[in-house]
Amino acid sequence: MLLFKKILKNWLYVDTRTLALFRIVFGVVGLIDVLRRYGLIDVFYSDAGMNFRRQVTSKYAIKYFTLLEYVQGTAGVHLFFILAAICFFFLIIGYHTRIFQFLSAIGLISIHNAAVILENGGDMVFNNYLIWTLFLPLGTSWSVDSVRKSLKKQPENDSNDLNQAKNVESTQIFHFAYLACLVQLSLIYFYTTINKTGEMWSDGTAVYYMYQLETFLTPVGEWIAQYVGHGMSSIMTLSTLPAQMYASFAILCPVLQPWLRRIALVIFIGFHGVLAISVHLGLFSWVMLAALIFLLSHQDMDILRNLLSRCCKRQYTVFYDRDCGFCHLTARVLKRMDVFSRLTWADRLTEGNKPKNVDTLLETTIVIWDPKTDEIWTRHDGFARIISALPLGSLFAWILRLPGLE
Repeated sequence: MLLFKKILKNWLYVDTRTLALFRIVFGVVGLIDVLRRYGLIDVFYSDAGMNFRRQVTSKYAIKYFTLLEYVQGTAGVHLFFILAAICFFFLIIGYHTRIFQFLSAIGLISIHNAAVILENGGDMVFNNYLIWTLFLPLGTSWSVDSVRKSLKKQPENDSNDLNQAKNVESTQIFHFAYLACLVQLSLIYFYTTINKTGEMWSDGTAVYYMYQLETFLTPVGEWIAQYVGHGMSSIMTLSTLPAQMYASFAILCPVLQPWLRRIALVIFIGFHGVLAISVHLGLFSWVMLAALIFLLSHQDMDILRNLLSRCCKRQYTVFYDRDCGFCHLTARVLKRMDVFSRLTWADRLTEGNKPKNVDTLLETTIVIWDPKTDEIWTRHDGFARIISALPLGSLFAWILRLPGLE
């Protein structure tokens, strides 16, 4: 029974952190998709341009759902695109996630269906995952919603409460929509395999000829094309079909997980990554890279967490004004973002070792202290130190040190 439960968890359970990572990456791709079309509104999406809804389709053609059918004038279409972009932004940060999941899906599907003649495979995959993921709890982790929920569930009244260990909850869940997303991903690889029936796929020249299509090549693709001869093309072409068939099997196989999915993940991150930077295929490769995140298991997320924890090992003591309500609320939020417990919270009433003049400094600023080196930082430098202690915080901490913004 324990073995069956372990197999089931590795097969059909998903980590809420995996869902959170997918939400962020998928939301960024969706935001890019809306913004990249914004400059083409007057040509393809408004009444002032080609207006495919009336000029290309006949009254007997299939009617696709799109809210843009009811938006009149160029200004209205511009506003619709702006609202769709805002919805994706709130989806990325996980604010009222369920609501903005729905609004983002409705917005982008409406944009895609407004000019169906422009759609490609990437748009179709995007639309499918917009629908399937509506049923997934994408905002359970790494979101504004999860922080707000934690603030209500675990109130802290002072710095001593802030230093209490955080409540650790199970991050693995079972959801039928997750299984649907896996089936969708598996079928994509299965059907792209059986549809590759041309002679170029049997004689090994498909990749070579792909890199001869100069119209579709990016600057990186033009550089790669110089090195893709018939020998390399044969290897890459003939290995594509078995790799895709393997992926369609490995994604849904109930045993030998998570290793089968790990191998597929590594292979196709490279596969779609190279296509994304070398060939103009719309957003297909980027959407597939986002969908591959579903293959990350609970163990994989723990491994990534441990690797990330090595980026910053310095620990700081943060002295703040406990009588300032906003300061205390900020400290409570930062505590929940401090995944690796790099920050210890203190105030003027804290006993023990303290930096010199801390009481005087606290009257005007926050104080960050490194007990090992006895260094202190205040104001913008102090906040930069706090942010650098958070996961991936070093990528943003430098912004607070920019002249003028400081």
